[in-house]
Amino acid sequence: MPRSRAPDRVLGPYYDKRRDEHYLLIVGWEGDNKAKSRRRFPSKEAAATEKDRLEAELKAAEETTVQQAIERWLAFQRDDRGNGEYTLDCYRRELYGLFPPAERELLLRSLTPARAERLYRELVDRPVLPPKPSKDPDRPSTPRPRAVATHQGALATAKWFCAWASSKKVGLLPKGDPFAGVEPVGGAPNKGKAKLREDEVLRYWDTALERAARDPMKIIPLLPVAMGMRAGEILTLRVRSLQLGASLCYVEEEGKTGERRYKVPAELRPALLALAEGRPAEEWLLGWLRTEEWLRYQVKALARAAGVPYRCPQGLRATHEEMAIEAGDSPETVAASVGHTRAVQRQHYVSPSAFAAGAQHRVLAVIE
Repeated sequence: MPRSRAPDRVLGPYYDKRRDEHYLLIVGWEGDNKAKSRRRFPSKEAAATEKDRLEAELKAAEETTVQQAIERWLAFQRDDRGNGEYTLDCYRRELYGLFPPAERELLLRSLTPARAERLYRELVDRPVLPPKPSKDPDRPSTPRPRAVATHQGALATAKWFCAWASSKKVGLLPKGDPFAGVEPVGGAPNKGKAKLREDEVLRYWDTALERAARDPMKIIPLLPVAMGMRAGEILTLRVRSLQLGASLCYVEEEGKTGERRYKVPAELRPALLALAEGRPAEEWLLGWLRTEEWLRYQVKALARAAGVPYRCPQGLRATHEEMAIEAGDSPETVAASVGHTRAVQRQHYVSPSAFAAGAQHRVLAVIE
């Protein structure tokens, strides 16, 4: 399907004697082909005013760098789509990974399909460096390959960014999305989530409570498995998120006007209250806006102390969801409590055996 025409040159104003009106001739692009269209105006002055406006937009587009376009797109995501700072930070890191600093200083209009393909291939081949050197000589820090889901997610974000930039309303890429023809590498990513088993959850839970008795911040890596919270929700908690003695925890739903409410287990409340004690309501609960890497590091440290396999925050969230269903909660209720659709729940978070176990639990409850 050809994309919307974006102006490349504005000619005129001209006068149409037969129609007795003035018009501008807009030379733009439809895909890789030049296209022309007319815009009609009741007077020459109105046509001239519109031409000045279009030419100013074209000049600004010609001088826009990749960095400037990214910041403008992030502002659109925040102001028009209601995305929060955590989501914007994820988008920024994905685009910065795809566009190294030198590339971000180049003009956006110079971005070609060949260069887009090269940038993606370089991202795929670029190893992920450890955040800091290992202190354990038996476990040295070594670069690892980039996960399929990571580079494919960055490509999807780049396509979204360039589709916005090439839209008729924005017009920063009049020749279209240079990433549109870039194919993802590595096939479909693994859609399942590695989870903890029951005994491992108990050890993870007990160790977290022991550590939190000395340092309240150590309770944070327990929140995904205890309450099913997203990483972004945890990292953007404010002091006022905790209500009624930390028995309830509120998080805003991005892009929506509502809030999701989590019930906090009684064993977690003292540590959360200690984090919030004596601080202004709007302050970040964790002191400042921390990153997802920080949360993963905390989860790894707790898993190592508990002697259980490391599972990412999403895997711990999936553990919470699956155990709730196996315990007899309805899949619909569990999906709603963590902000999932049933399709996402089945595809990414909960195994078929968990649904079967939950159904069996509900049947036995009726029989007994």
